[in-house]
Amino acid sequence: MSEVKTDKLSPRTDNGTLTVGDSGDTLTVTSGVTFNAAVTGSGAAITALNATNLASGTVPTARLGSGTASATTILKGNQTWATFYETGTWTPVFAGSGTAGAFTYTAQVGHYTKVANVITAQFRVAISAIGTAAAGYLYIQGLPENAYEYPGIVFSAIRNFTSGDVPSGGYIQSSTNYMQLMRYDASDPRNGWNTHCGGTALTTTSEIHGIVTYRTSAT
Repeated sequence: MSEVKTDKLSPRTDNGTLTVGDSGDTLTVTSGVTFNAAVTGSGAAITALNATNLASGTVPTARLGSGTASATTILKGNQTWATFYETGTWTPVFAGSGTAGAFTYTAQVGHYTKVANVITAQFRVAISAIGTAAAGYLYIQGLPENAYEYPGIVFSAIRNFTSGDVPSGGYIQSSTNYMQLMRYDASDPRNGWNTHCGGTALTTTSEIHGIVTYRTSAT
């Protein structure tokens, strides 16, 4: 499944020069964004749709950039001009750290919203058969971007994992895009989750739903 992204700018007015950078993503300027000054591109051709005057006026829809490329960052001087956010889908996948495993999936649902450098990703993943068992630590892979530091995960529903190896939490390893599933220590649950779930935690009907919010960079 391919990743789908939609980049948007909230309507607002700017009275300074807008410097447009280049990127491979598509940017949609929503109706009501008003440019009250010249728009300049650093070596980039600027094409506006449904706009008669880039220097002053409302631009309902625009592609900014060179050729099929477009801008994902618009700057006023050295400051971010508009709040940037992105929505899209991602494909959650069970995998072991030693042997990835092979599974028949009945659900692989992932949605995310990114605001500046913060991503909130929701997921639901379920299987109906195990072709090759996972080995090592149990992961959910496929997050849209790598995480900064070690954010934690919140699970909303868990069913049909192996007794004694049921996920109770987890985290994203810094600079990776996969979640490591953790369980309570079997000897004393008061210690919280401090033991990795193994690949054998999965059964042929395991299912898990959850959400994680994480930064992609320090700033």
